[in-house]
Amino acid sequence: MGSPADPHGSRPYNPAGPAMTKKKAHDSARAHPWRQFFSMKASLMILALFLPFLGCGGGGGGGSSSSSPPTVYSNQIDVQLLSGQLNIPTVSVTLCVPGTSDCQTINNILIDTGSVGLRIAHNLVTIPLPAVTDGASDVYECYTFATSDNFGPVVSADVSLGGEPTVTVDVQISNHTLTSPSSTCTPSSIQSSGINGILGVGYPFSQDDGGDYYACPSSGCTSGTGKLSCSGTIINPASPCHVANPVFSFPSDNNGVLLALKSISTNGAASPVYGVLTFGIGTQSDNSLSGLTTYTVSSTNSCGSSNSYIDASFTGGSTGSCGFLDSGSNGFFFGTTTFPLCGKNNTWYCPSPSPATISLTLTGGSGATGSFSLNVLSENTIVSSNNIAWNDLAGPYGSTTTFDAGLPFFFGRTVAVGYNTGGQTAFWAF
Repeated sequence: MGSPADPHGSRPYNPAGPAMTKKKAHDSARAHPWRQFFSMKASLMILALFLPFLGCGGGGGGGSSSSSPPTVYSNQIDVQLLSGQLNIPTVSVTLCVPGTSDCQTINNILIDTGSVGLRIAHNLVTIPLPAVTDGASDVYECYTFATSDNFGPVVSADVSLGGEPTVTVDVQISNHTLTSPSSTCTPSSIQSSGINGILGVGYPFSQDDGGDYYACPSSGCTSGTGKLSCSGTIINPASPCHVANPVFSFPSDNNGVLLALKSISTNGAASPVYGVLTFGIGTQSDNSLSGLTTYTVSSTNSCGSSNSYIDASFTGGSTGSCGFLDSGSNGFFFGTTTFPLCGKNNTWYCPSPSPATISLTLTGGSGATGSFSLNVLSENTIVSSNNIAWNDLAGPYGSTTTFDAGLPFFFGRTVAVGYNTGGQTAFWAF
């Protein structure tokens, strides 16, 4: 994007502008504000199989924190849970002005298997990344998460992730201070949970994010601006709508990802807590699916989604429910009347006695089935601790027909997300 060969030109994006004020850290456990429920913007991350704190198939490990980052290879980056928050996995991303050595590294980027695309808070961008344009207009995007919208200009950047080759992709610069072009898009701060951006490497298992795009003057959009017709998840080289999953652009290791997090106890784990994100599936010795069960997504599953979910059955759930795995959700989220609500705005479950046990069965389109016994700990217990990693934090989804297996599901497991690419059917594996 933005190269001279593109039909859509580019010019430098001015990172200057109103400073974005970081919101005060929440005073209790809370749902990551961008957890994906909308069209199920969720997916799977593959957990590295070779890690010393994981056994083959995701076992092993204690409840204490790790004192130092794990050793990583060229197709990996280390993951660290954000200190002072609950279940927020983050990575570092390096951005450069395309074709130059004018670069900056931005830390605390949420790794999200429930969305697609790289989004950075506008007040952190210090290099003149070129704006993606459509004719004489700049391109802006509104990307809708479950509980918030991210809005801002689209720029072109060289992106580096670990030792993988640098790739040029379009990136959204999230800026909640800008005027929204639509009443259906209400910009929110991307930094409200202490993160500096979001790296979406999952659902909908495609290269492009499928957001809503707008062509506006460089001064910004005005209310009532119409959407560009190019919005969608299918790459069209003649289109300027390409905020994308950078992993797809790797020359290899581009068909999926791996996310490895250690096992923790029901008492949680203190900071620091580390993991590893591995790129590729079956492309190197460290990203095999050996020992994992593959759950393909299917439009014919009983929950009625279109190539998005897998079937789910869970305590208190309705028949024909859907399930997905989302590292960007910091708890289990499901609808049930089994547990009372508590916490700030009644956003969490507080079972009594605590912890309580629920059952979850997931079934893929190919018929693979797995059953899991999960704990739900009272949020009142969790907020009384300084621990940052919890495998039993849970809250309501708003519907008894969906189970969001958020980050608690990832601890001590290998979880995979495979993309729709190269004849590969999208899947989760764990």
